[in-house]
Amino acid sequence: MAREITDKTFLEELKIGNLSKLLGELRKNENIDIQIRDNYLSVYYRGGSLLKIQGKNSFVFDEFYFYTESDRTSKEIKKDIKLCTELKEQKDNLLKKIKEGKHQEFIEQATNQINEWLKAHNKENSEREEQHKLLFENQYSKSDYTIIDIEFQVSVNSDYKCTYPREKPKKPRFDIIAVNKNGRLCVIELKKGLGALGGTSGLKEHWECYKASIGRKPQIFRKEMVELLEQKQEFKLISKDLRINNEDPEFIFAYSYDTEKKNFEKQREIFENKAKNIDKNIQCIIIDSDHKLKNL
Repeated sequence: MAREITDKTFLEELKIGNLSKLLGELRKNENIDIQIRDNYLSVYYRGGSLLKIQGKNSFVFDEFYFYTESDRTSKEIKKDIKLCTELKEQKDNLLKKIKEGKHQEFIEQATNQINEWLKAHNKENSEREEQHKLLFENQYSKSDYTIIDIEFQVSVNSDYKCTYPREKPKKPRFDIIAVNKNGRLCVIELKKGLGALGGTSGLKEHWECYKASIGRKPQIFRKEMVELLEQKQEFKLISKDLRINNEDPEFIFAYSYDTEKKNFEKQREIFENKAKNIDKNIQCIIIDSDHKLKNL
């Protein structure tokens, strides 16, 4: 799927309409991240979905954030018609604030509600929050890499759709798309701890999927990411000084240390050896204690 807003009415609203004011307020919150998807914006807070903006008056907020009583699943809650009606009413009242132009009020209430939900369901300091910290620590001029997109899934309709394995091709999802200090586009796969280096979702499969998708037609992918970056810059979501050069993208494994095992040097050595055994040209980097992507 393309990462781009092409609907002209929606674009105009994001540039000079009510939605431009909403974007302005969202950008002020350092715990909020905004990503461009296929003709909609995904707004994340602490790693989870805060809001989906689909058009001038089209917004999605998960009503289940209002359920903080116990750890019942959404499937179980859906069977309770009365409760679902109440949750929907709370959600609708919250989203009205956007349509009324009360953007700061919406953001404050929505983030507070998510905080309550995370606490009630023991979801604080989750893996998603860790990814969220990566986004904020790897911005232009703050790190060796600037993250421009996350969780990039290769579409079956793409010019570079995956052809691996031949019998039943996968739909790979890559953790991070970033730009290094030299302007080169990078496709980064995150691995935390030595246990993540093997098995079906280990290093080799990610490398094979990359070669059989983006790696087949790298310049088509690069062009898409240039267009994404330009639109993010237009919406003031990323530094206007960032540029992507003409080189083919580079595939990278990024390792996050298992902090319970203190021998970081040994962990790094094992990680590098496993990656280089797959292909000696694979670039390896680490995630340091400040959540920065760092060259070895």
